[in-house]
Amino acid sequence: MKYIATVSLLIAFFAYSTAKTVTVLDEQSTAQQDSANTSPFNTFITLSHYHPYCGGMAPTKEILARQRSVQSNTTFLFIDLDTQQKERLKTDSTGVLKLNLKAGKYAIREQYKDCSFEDFYKNNFREPSTYYLDQGGKDCYKNWWLANLGEFEITDTDSTYHFSFQSADRCFTGNNPCLMYIGPMPP
Repeated sequence: MKYIATVSLLIAFFAYSTAKTVTVLDEQSTAQQDSANTSPFNTFITLSHYHPYCGGMAPTKEILARQRSVQSNTTFLFIDLDTQQKERLKTDSTGVLKLNLKAGKYAIREQYKDCSFEDFYKNNFREPSTYYLDQGGKDCYKNWWLANLGEFEITDTDSTYHFSFQSADRCFTGNNPCLMYIGPMPP
């Protein structure tokens, strides 16, 4: 059982029947379970990232195919929305989190948001470098910091759930939604 890591989502003084438990298995034990045609998981979360095509010559099929990339071996924050308990979970090589969850409401958030707002603002604020960029205010950064990548609910533990969440860049500003490009697009 050395391949099984159980991440407990309980708060010590709330450890009663409504507590949530997340079970994460590594890829080797997953393959062993899948070969037996029994899955210990009831929740599969696919995480990907979108890279926009920002103009220039017409994109090739290969360029368009690379616009969406799986977030393989990437750590995300897994949040129990009922208790606000946070855990760090890492996707497998195909960008999937495979979990066994109890009934409840959950969220996925990018790991770089696991800091104070002051640190987040200091790390992500960029002064516009050209007159084609416009900066959102501190409220925009606060909303970005608070936003989850996705939220979902498990209502029936005997059912299998599949969720997909995607982060995205924007042309000329990357993943920063508070920095806006207001100039012309390349021909």
